[in-house]
Amino acid sequence: MEIIIGREQHSRKLSVIRDGKQTLAGMPGSVPMDVSRQHVSLCTTENNKWEIRNLNDKNVTYVNGVAIEKKEISESDRIELGASHYMLSWEIIRGPKVETVDIRPLKRVWENYKEATREIEDRQKYSGILCSVPMGFSMLSAVLARLLPPEFSSLLISLSVIALLVFLYGLYKRMTDNGREEKEELVRELQDKYVCPKCGRYFGSVEYETLIRQTFACPKCKAKYKV
Repeated sequence: MEIIIGREQHSRKLSVIRDGKQTLAGMPGSVPMDVSRQHVSLCTTENNKWEIRNLNDKNVTYVNGVAIEKKEISESDRIELGASHYMLSWEIIRGPKVETVDIRPLKRVWENYKEATREIEDRQKYSGILCSVPMGFSMLSAVLARLLPPEFSSLLISLSVIALLVFLYGLYKRMTDNGREEKEELVRELQDKYVCPKCGRYFGSVEYETLIRQTFACPKCKAKYKV
Protein backbone atom coordinates (compact mmCIF):
# COMPACT_ATOMS: atom_id res chain seq x y z
CA MET A 1 0.00 0.00 0.00
CA GLU A 2 1.32 3.47 -0.92
CA ILE A 3 0.18 6.71 0.69
CA ILE A 4 1.02 10.07 -0.87
CA ILE A 5 0.84 13.05 1.46
CA GLY A 6 1.04 16.75 0.61
CA ARG A 7 -0.83 20.04 0.52
CA GLU A 8 -4.17 20.42 -1.25
CA GLN A 9 -3.76 23.37 -3.60
CA HIS A 10 -6.95 25.34 -2.99
CA SER A 11 -7.92 24.69 0.64
CA ARG A 12 -4.37 24.18 1.96
CA LYS A 13 -5.60 21.20 3.92
CA LEU A 14 -3.48 18.08 4.22
CA SER A 15 -3.99 15.84 1.19
CA VAL A 16 -3.81 12.08 1.77
CA ILE A 17 -4.02 9.84 -1.30
CA ARG A 18 -4.52 6.23 -0.25
CA ASP A 19 -4.97 3.54 -2.91
CA GLY A 20 -5.77 6.26 -5.44
CA LYS A 21 -8.48 7.89 -3.29
CA GLN A 22 -7.89 11.36 -1.86
CA THR A 23 -9.06 12.54 1.53
CA LEU A 24 -8.42 15.91 3.17
CA ALA A 25 -7.50 16.47 6.81
CA GLY A 26 -7.18 19.50 9.07
CA MET A 27 -8.54 23.02 8.87
CA PRO A 28 -8.39 25.17 5.70
CA GLY A 29 -5.05 26.96 5.48
CA SER A 30 -3.48 24.73 8.14
CA VAL A 31 -0.74 23.32 5.88
CA PRO A 32 2.23 25.67 5.21
CA MET A 33 3.16 26.59 1.64
CA ASP A 34 6.58 24.94 2.03
CA VAL A 35 4.77 21.57 2.03
CA SER A 36 4.42 20.62 -1.64
CA ARG A 37 1.28 19.19 -3.17
CA GLN A 38 2.86 15.73 -3.28
CA HIS A 39 5.50 15.93 -0.59
CA VAL A 40 6.22 12.38 0.61
CA SER A 41 5.12 8.81 0.00
CA LEU A 42 4.86 6.09 2.61
CA CYS A 43 4.87 2.38 1.90
CA THR A 44 4.64 -0.61 4.20
CA THR A 45 7.68 -2.88 4.29
CA GLU A 46 8.00 -6.65 4.63
CA ASN A 47 8.76 -6.39 8.35
CA ASN A 48 5.55 -4.42 9.01
CA LYS A 49 7.31 -1.07 9.21
CA TRP A 50 7.04 1.98 6.98
CA GLU A 51 9.37 3.54 4.43
CA ILE A 52 9.09 7.29 3.88
CA ARG A 53 10.48 8.96 0.77
CA ASN A 54 10.66 12.52 -0.56
CA LEU A 55 8.85 12.89 -3.88
CA ASN A 56 10.74 16.00 -5.00
CA ASP A 57 14.34 17.14 -4.62
CA LYS A 58 13.10 20.49 -3.28
CA ASN A 59 11.04 18.88 -0.54
CA VAL A 60 12.35 18.87 3.01
CA THR A 61 11.31 16.07 5.34
CA TYR A 62 12.51 15.45 8.89
CA VAL A 63 12.43 12.25 10.90
CA ASN A 64 13.17 12.85 14.57
CA GLY A 65 14.61 16.25 13.62
CA VAL A 66 17.00 14.90 10.95
CA ALA A 67 16.47 15.72 7.27
CA ILE A 68 16.05 12.59 5.14
CA GLU A 69 15.42 11.59 1.55
CA LYS A 70 14.35 8.00 2.22
CA LYS A 71 14.20 6.13 5.52
CA GLU A 72 12.55 3.17 7.21
CA ILE A 73 10.46 4.40 10.12
CA SER A 74 8.10 3.12 12.81
CA GLU A 75 5.22 4.69 14.70
CA SER A 76 7.58 5.84 17.44
CA ASP A 77 9.27 8.27 15.01
CA ARG A 78 8.34 11.93 14.64
CA ILE A 79 7.74 13.12 11.07
CA GLU A 80 7.82 16.79 10.04
CA LEU A 81 7.26 18.25 6.57
CA GLY A 82 8.80 21.38 5.10
CA ALA A 83 11.14 23.99 6.55
CA SER A 84 8.37 25.05 8.93
CA HIS A 85 8.40 21.54 10.47
CA TYR A 86 4.70 20.75 9.90
CA MET A 87 4.00 17.79 12.20
CA LEU A 88 2.52 14.74 10.47
CA SER A 89 0.23 12.70 12.70
CA TRP A 90 0.44 8.91 12.68
CA GLU A 91 -3.36 8.81 12.91
CA ILE A 92 -3.42 10.41 9.46
CA ILE A 93 -0.99 7.80 8.14
CA ARG A 94 -2.85 4.83 9.61
CA GLY A 95 -6.20 6.14 8.43
CA PRO A 96 -9.57 5.46 10.03
CA LYS A 97 -9.77 2.30 12.08
CA VAL A 98 -11.98 -0.31 10.46
CA GLU A 99 -14.35 -1.87 12.97
CA THR A 100 -15.36 -5.52 12.80
CA VAL A 101 -18.94 -6.45 13.66
CA ASP A 102 -20.36 -9.91 14.32
CA ILE A 103 -23.29 -10.59 12.00
CA ARG A 104 -23.62 -14.29 12.80
CA PRO A 105 -26.78 -13.73 14.94
CA LEU A 106 -28.46 -12.42 11.78
CA LYS A 107 -28.44 -15.95 10.37
CA ARG A 108 -31.02 -17.00 12.96
CA VAL A 109 -33.06 -13.82 12.32
CA TRP A 110 -33.28 -14.71 8.63
CA GLU A 111 -34.07 -18.37 9.29
CA ASN A 112 -36.88 -17.42 11.69
CA TYR A 113 -38.35 -15.07 9.08
CA LYS A 114 -38.24 -17.68 6.31
CA GLU A 115 -39.66 -20.40 8.56
CA ALA A 116 -42.56 -18.23 9.73
CA THR A 117 -43.29 -17.11 6.16
CA ARG A 118 -43.28 -20.71 4.95
CA GLU A 119 -45.73 -21.76 7.68
CA ILE A 120 -48.17 -19.04 6.64
CA GLU A 121 -47.93 -20.03 2.96
CA ASP A 122 -48.41 -23.73 3.78
CA ARG A 123 -51.48 -22.89 5.87
CA GLN A 124 -52.97 -20.82 3.04
CA LYS A 125 -52.22 -23.58 0.55
CA TYR A 126 -53.98 -26.12 2.78
CA SER A 127 -57.11 -23.93 2.93
CA GLY A 128 -57.07 -23.71 -0.86
CA ILE A 129 -56.90 -27.50 -1.13
CA LEU A 130 -59.89 -27.90 1.18
CA CYS A 131 -61.92 -25.50 -0.96
CA SER A 132 -61.12 -27.50 -4.09
CA VAL A 133 -62.28 -30.84 -2.63
CA PRO A 134 -65.96 -30.60 -3.80
CA MET A 135 -64.92 -29.95 -7.40
CA GLY A 136 -62.81 -33.08 -7.51
CA PHE A 137 -65.39 -35.11 -5.66
CA SER A 138 -68.25 -34.03 -7.95
CA MET A 139 -66.32 -35.37 -10.91
CA LEU A 140 -65.64 -38.61 -9.06
CA SER A 141 -69.32 -38.91 -7.99
CA ALA A 142 -70.47 -38.59 -11.59
CA VAL A 143 -68.26 -41.49 -12.57
CA LEU A 144 -69.27 -43.63 -9.55
CA ALA A 145 -73.00 -42.98 -10.14
CA ARG A 146 -72.69 -44.66 -13.51
CA LEU A 147 -70.59 -47.56 -12.30
CA LEU A 148 -72.27 -48.38 -8.97
CA PRO A 149 -75.74 -49.92 -8.49
CA PRO A 150 -78.65 -47.65 -7.36
CA GLU A 151 -78.45 -48.92 -3.75
CA PHE A 152 -75.16 -47.01 -3.38
CA SER A 153 -76.86 -43.68 -4.07
CA SER A 154 -77.29 -42.95 -0.33
CA LEU A 155 -73.55 -43.46 0.17
CA LEU A 156 -72.78 -41.01 -2.61
CA ILE A 157 -75.12 -38.48 -1.03
CA SER A 158 -73.36 -38.89 2.35
CA LEU A 159 -69.97 -38.40 0.74
CA SER A 160 -71.26 -35.32 -1.05
CA VAL A 161 -72.42 -33.85 2.27
CA ILE A 162 -68.98 -34.56 3.76
CA ALA A 163 -67.32 -32.90 0.79
CA LEU A 164 -69.60 -29.88 1.20
CA LEU A 165 -68.68 -29.63 4.88
CA VAL A 166 -64.98 -29.83 4.00
CA PHE A 167 -65.50 -27.06 1.45
CA LEU A 168 -67.28 -24.85 3.98
CA TYR A 169 -64.51 -25.46 6.52
CA GLY A 170 -61.85 -24.57 3.97
CA LEU A 171 -63.80 -21.47 2.96
CA TYR A 172 -64.07 -20.44 6.61
CA LYS A 173 -60.32 -20.91 7.13
CA ARG A 174 -59.59 -18.85 4.05
CA MET A 175 -61.98 -16.06 5.04
CA THR A 176 -60.60 -15.81 8.58
CA ASP A 177 -56.95 -16.22 7.67
CA ASN A 178 -54.71 -13.32 8.77
CA GLY A 179 -51.76 -14.41 6.65
CA ARG A 180 -51.42 -11.05 4.89
CA GLU A 181 -51.23 -9.11 8.15
CA GLU A 182 -48.87 -11.68 9.64
CA LYS A 183 -46.52 -11.38 6.66
CA GLU A 184 -46.52 -7.59 6.97
CA GLU A 185 -45.65 -7.91 10.66
CA LEU A 186 -42.84 -10.34 9.81
CA VAL A 187 -41.40 -7.86 7.30
CA ARG A 188 -41.52 -5.06 9.89
CA GLU A 189 -39.74 -7.28 12.39
CA LEU A 190 -37.15 -8.20 9.76
CA GLN A 191 -36.53 -4.52 9.04
CA ASP A 192 -35.85 -3.95 12.74
CA LYS A 193 -33.56 -6.93 13.31
CA TYR A 194 -31.93 -7.83 9.97
CA VAL A 195 -29.60 -4.85 10.00
CA CYS A 196 -25.92 -3.98 10.32
CA PRO A 197 -25.08 -4.12 14.06
CA LYS A 198 -23.04 -0.90 13.78
CA CYS A 199 -25.06 1.51 11.63
CA GLY A 200 -28.49 -0.18 11.43
CA ARG A 201 -28.53 -0.48 7.61
CA TYR A 202 -31.31 -2.88 6.54
CA PHE A 203 -30.07 -5.77 4.40
CA GLY A 204 -33.40 -6.17 2.62
CA SER A 205 -34.55 -9.51 1.26
CA VAL A 206 -31.02 -10.78 0.59
CA GLU A 207 -30.64 -14.25 2.13
CA TYR A 208 -27.98 -14.53 4.82
CA GLU A 209 -25.83 -17.01 2.91
CA THR A 210 -25.98 -14.81 -0.19
CA LEU A 211 -25.16 -11.73 1.90
CA ILE A 212 -21.92 -13.14 3.32
CA ARG A 213 -20.87 -14.42 -0.11
CA GLN A 214 -21.43 -11.12 -1.90
CA THR A 215 -19.83 -8.66 0.51
CA PHE A 216 -17.42 -8.61 3.44
CA ALA A 217 -18.20 -5.14 4.78
CA CYS A 218 -21.19 -2.85 5.26
CA PRO A 219 -21.63 -0.55 2.22
CA LYS A 220 -22.72 2.29 4.52
CA CYS A 221 -20.38 2.31 7.56
CA LYS A 222 -17.63 0.10 6.03
CA ALA A 223 -17.50 -2.12 9.13
CA LYS A 224 -16.10 -5.55 8.28
CA TYR A 225 -18.31 -8.56 8.88
CA LYS A 226 -17.27 -11.30 11.27
CA VAL A 227 -18.85 -14.51 10.03
